[in-house]
Amino acid sequence: MLAIQSQRIAAERDQAERERQRAQKVSNVALNVFAIADPFQTLGQDVSPSALLAQAAKSIERELADQPGPRARLLQALGRAYVRRGEFKPAIEYLSEAVRTLSQIDGAETETLMAITYLSFALRMGGDLQGARQVSASGDSLAKRHGLDHSAAYAKLLLERGFIEFEESSQVPPARADFERSLAIYREVVGDHTVEVGEVLAALSTAFAWTDNHAEAERLRARSDSELGSHQARQCTRIG
Repeated sequence: MLAIQSQRIAAERDQAERERQRAQKVSNVALNVFAIADPFQTLGQDVSPSALLAQAAKSIERELADQPGPRARLLQALGRAYVRRGEFKPAIEYLSEAVRTLSQIDGAETETLMAITYLSFALRMGGDLQGARQVSASGDSLAKRHGLDHSAAYAKLLLERGFIEFEESSQVPPARADFERSLAIYREVVGDHTVEVGEVLAALSTAFAWTDNHAEAERLRARSDSELGSHQARQCTRIG
């Protein structure tokens, strides 16, 4: 009996040590990525931002090959960084890998849905509207299979899908329907006076302006500015 208990304690100790080492590896990679992105760390070096992001990608791929979850999350962050730089080819590559990996992890459905939305956005901004629509459709299917169609993640997907419809062929009615459903979900899940609500109101304003309903467009734009302004004021208050 004592031997069995000793074995169990030893196994638990070894498992805890493996978990500690994995967590330390993730922490080290994240710190390395931040160091690469820190302008003070690279002061005096003639290295472009794109080269720094490429270094970060190599670090993630090299150090976290055996940890799919943390690797996918950092690749998603990397993909979004490329999107902000307007470099959509590498953004799509890393976001696609993040989606593939997260979709294979049990319990990561919400994260997968968010990654799908970011990928759809990158494809749309890169000019591949058909690809964006296909990815968005896969996100819609995922959300409905797993009961996520009343979540903030799904509201974000609906907002993105509305933009795809709007840009693909100026389909204002379906785009407006997606915007309005996104707004309703956001209000239910995160409440009014949030940046999410402000962003959807801005999208709805554009839809109404496109159909020459300028009065409603102006009203929605004013509400959007108010929501976004309230959010910024709260952020400044927290910082202060």
